[in-house]
Amino acid sequence: MKRISPSHLSIIYVLLYQIPYGCFWIKTDSCSTAFFVAASKTILSYSKERHFLPAIICALHTFGRNLKSNPHIHLLSTTGGLCLKNNQVRKKWKHSPYLPFVMLRKRWQYLLIDELKKSIRNYLKKNLNCGELSVFSHPGVLDSFFNPLLEMEWYVHDSEELDYENFIVSYIGRYTKRPPLGESRILHIGKIVQAEGIWVTFSYQERNQHPVRLSVPVEIFIELLIQHILPDNFRQIRYYGILANRVKTSLKKIFLKLLKRKRYFLEVLSWRERQKLYRGSDPLLCPKCGKQMKLVEIATFSQKAKSLTYFQPP
Repeated sequence: MKRISPSHLSIIYVLLYQIPYGCFWIKTDSCSTAFFVAASKTILSYSKERHFLPAIICALHTFGRNLKSNPHIHLLSTTGGLCLKNNQVRKKWKHSPYLPFVMLRKRWQYLLIDELKKSIRNYLKKNLNCGELSVFSHPGVLDSFFNPLLEMEWYVHDSEELDYENFIVSYIGRYTKRPPLGESRILHIGKIVQAEGIWVTFSYQERNQHPVRLSVPVEIFIELLIQHILPDNFRQIRYYGILANRVKTSLKKIFLKLLKRKRYFLEVLSWRERQKLYRGSDPLLCPKCGKQMKLVEIATFSQKAKSLTYFQPP
């Protein structure tokens, strides 16, 4: 594992857990929850064997860089946690910077497949019309489908330790509410040569590869986007360990005291300042002459009224 700086209590590992492509069509709510349960159990089971309780944040993404279905978990965990003795939390921090990555990867495989099996069995019991999942109602099909996956090589990425608070905050913010496709990656919308209808051209770049331009009909493009809309009230970000809801209130003061941190509130930035940070340029500077412009009105298009609505700037 790589190190950025000397050990510190706020160091965080980033682990990306991903299941092979053969299971990506399983999209029930309970199966999506299985990703969270298996990812958190992987780290919590290991940490409890080492007698400490870490702080864990998990975020679910359902998309790959080319917009296809590719569900995976981004997991952030502290390198260490509050000491455990007889399953009781003590007011002492235990630092544990080492993670046996190979062992945890195999444990993740077993736990995820086990949780998916449980989720599918429960779904079959509660629903009469199970659609594509009804094939698993036949004896032996569930095991014959999932068990061979244990022999496959799964992709699991272990990143560097993070020891810079501002970077950690930006990382969490960037990945937890990230859309499937950034607007800047859409290169063209319109007709193309030797093709009918409207097409959308966008770019993407796989890890350690050159950028790729992909053109698809606008209907396919919309379909690629809407498949990643999560169900109502589905929690895309979940917390475990010290941050779990049932213990968070009682452990937070201990946690902050051991880390010698105080609560503070970030200054709320103006629209102009937020745009400067996001785009890297001042939106109120004229790109032609460089002089400052004045924000007069803000216009938004109303789908209901089929017209523009104008607002005065704050």
